Amino acid sequence: VDQARIAWRDLDQSPASRELRRAFTGSRRFEIVAWPSNDAEVARLLDRGDAQAAVSILAGFDADIKRGRTARIQLLIDGANSNTASIVSSYASQVVARFSAAVRVERLNERRVAQGEAVNPGIPSISARTRVWFNPDLQSRNYFVPGVIVNILMIVTVMLTSMAIVREKEIGTMEQLMVTPMRPAELMIGKALPFAGVGMLNLAMITIVARLVFEVPIKGSLLLLAVCGMLFLMTALGAGLLDDAPHRGGQCGPRFDRPVVYHWLWGRRILRDRWLSLLRARPQLAVSGRSLVDIYCRGWRGHGYDNRWLLLR
Repeated sequence: VDQARIAWRDLDQSPASRELRRAFTGSRRFEIVAWPSNDAEVARLLDRGDAQAAVSILAGFDADIKRGRTARIQLLIDGANSNTASIVSSYASQVVARFSAAVRVERLNERRVAQGEAVNPGIPSISARTRVWFNPDLQSRNYFVPGVIVNILMIVTVMLTSMAIVREKEIGTMEQLMVTPMRPAELMIGKALPFAGVGMLNLAMITIVARLVFEVPIKGSLLLLAVCGMLFLMTALGAGLLDDAPHRGGQCGPRFDRPVVYHWLWGRRILRDRWLSLLRARPQLAVSGRSLVDIYCRGWRGHGYDNRWLLLR
């Protein structure tokens, strides 16, 4: 993680809070992407994954420093990805520690100057109260298991669908199918539906294993997980059929030429049309690993995305 996206909420609006903000941005490890004004906005940013962490400076931050007390800040971290959360927490702790050390040195110098005065200020400190959302124990399996589900579904469905059409070409029955009254769309649907059923069965089995064996909690809706899996399978099956179209034998495929196809379409300005803007927005047209993480870790139930449809995630 070279540069973490954070949301900055400053309730103190003081010189000390602005100095701390400059310390965060000056470290080149953080980029402020949002300025929430209330707790609901902070929660929405973390729920959607727009920010990897949220820093809140409470009111009275500058006054506590001047009085020699412990000034506290709140650090909320998106723990869906445990590795990223650990790194972001470490970066933030380092920045806060350096800033606290600088404040202590400055206060010590002021004490030396004010030794002859009746009132002697204390030595302030800064404490960062860190809270990890969605995955408090930072269990890596809660993030990687949904990604494994996507990989298994993608590999199984694309390989099976692609090899099914190739097999028809190898044994010479494709020409016989083409001269039947069956339309090409019916042929494609007939080839894809059995593997869609296999994919949904794999999804159910993997979900059960993830819950019973790996103890990965599912905080979201199981119905939504099934819908997301079906959407992903539709894309994977279509990719398998698209990849199989130019191949004449099993030794040639599948080669997964989708990036080449996307590049070819983009060069001919096809992807720049409005009606194909979905292809330009995301190479993956259906559910990605991020959507599965939203269901597993964040407890997403199909709302809270501000009119963004799931396929655009």
